[in-house]
Amino acid sequence: MLKYLKNFILYLQKSNYSVETIYNYKRDLKTFDFYLKNIIKKDFDSIKKIDIDNYSEYLRSSHRLTSENNKTEKKLSKRSINRILSSLKKYLSFLEENQYNTPVSSTVVKQYKINKSANILSSHKDLIRLIESPTTFEKKREVSLRN
Repeated sequence: MLKYLKNFILYLQKSNYSVETIYNYKRDLKTFDFYLKNIIKKDFDSIKKIDIDNYSEYLRSSHRLTSENNKTEKKLSKRSINRILSSLKKYLSFLEENQYNTPVSSTVVKQYKINKSANILSSHKDLIRLIESPTTFEKKREVSLRN
């Protein structure tokens, strides 16, 4: 277990984080702890930036394991990976803020860039049809003009 995980969870509770958010932080950090102990076989105190980068790549893998040592069937989306990395970054920030020894800075945790989908605009013709639709569906002229 990560050395100050209980303190971190207590900090989240005192900061009024939701139960679901705390659950997700805890699960994500347990996954990181599992990765350290069982995949790269390192103590938290000896990790380096390259280990964080490798963890990020590990999360992208379809062969990754959960914190309970279960195999996964599908790859995580970039959004899910970013959420997991965000948990790790928040934990490292907590350690720094409380002056605990941290082997790496929270700034080494880099998240994936996610391309935003372009907004699809309706055509001018469709917008006019939408605006004029009350006149098409309403029987009473006064009501259709009002609408």
